[in-house]
Amino acid sequence: MHTPLRRNTFIPAAYLILENAKGEILLLKRLNTGYRDGFYSFVAGHVEPQEMPSAAIIREAYEEAGIVLQPENVVLRHMMTLVPPGRIDYYFQATCWSGTVCNREPDKCSELIWCAPTSLPSNIIPHVRQALSFVQSHVPFAEQIGE
Repeated sequence: MHTPLRRNTFIPAAYLILENAKGEILLLKRLNTGYRDGFYSFVAGHVEPQEMPSAAIIREAYEEAGIVLQPENVVLRHMMTLVPPGRIDYYFQATCWSGTVCNREPDKCSELIWCAPTSLPSNIIPHVRQALSFVQSHVPFAEQIGE
C-alpha cells in the first residue's frame, strides 16, 4: 500500500526593517492579535496566497504604518525558518519611503516607536531580535528550532 507523501506547509510572513535618518528602526507593539501581544516586532504580516513576499511587505507597510514603498527600494536581507511553528520569514529592509509613519491599525498595535538597534526593548519578539542580529551580521539565512 502506498503512503501519501506529506509535504511541508510552511506559512510565509514578511517583515520590514525600516530605518530612519538617525539609524533608528521602527518597532510596533502588538495588541489583540492572539500572538505575542505586548511584544515589539517590525511591521509585518502573512504573505497572501499568490502574493510574492516583497509585494506583501509593500502592502503591509501601507496597511500598518501608512507608508508607500517602491519595489526598487525594498531589499531582502534575511530569511529564517522557524520549526515549530512551521514558518518561513522574509526580512526586508527599506531606507526610502514616502508618506508619514503612523499607526493605521490601532486595534492591533498599541504604539509605534523608533529605537536604536543597540538599545532594543526587552520585550521584543525573540526571533525578531535574532533576525535583526543576523541582518546586522550579514547572515542571509538561518534555521531556528522553536521560538
